[in-house]
Amino acid sequence: MIRAKRFIQKLANTKAFKDYGITPSHLKFDNCPHEFDSDKYWEHYIRHLTLTAWHVCGTCKMGAKDDQTTVVDPSLRVRGLKNVRVVDASVMPHLTSGNTNAPVIGEEGADLIK
Repeated sequence: MIRAKRFIQKLANTKAFKDYGITPSHLKFDNCPHEFDSDKYWEHYIRHLTLTAWHVCGTCKMGAKDDQTTVVDPSLRVRGLKNVRVVDASVMPHLTSGNTNAPVIGEEGADLIK
């Protein structure tokens, strides 16, 4: 990500970008102990302020009880833990073509818990 940041800085310094007045924004991270614009600064920035704005899914694999690579079973129970279920889009194996709020995993999970 630091290399990507440096690439963007180089791009912003090209004539094409300067002709349009485009400049990268430089949000100053006040609590960073490193010198602004150093690689250490950007590493600190990235580790503390980077997030996704998208609906992630597939981070908590659901599958058969005998599949050792799964995190949850088909009843959304976390393997190896009692009374813990995952009831969100992280159990979805693939990102849907629409918003991940559309599939009703929470309702299904509530039915399983009942």
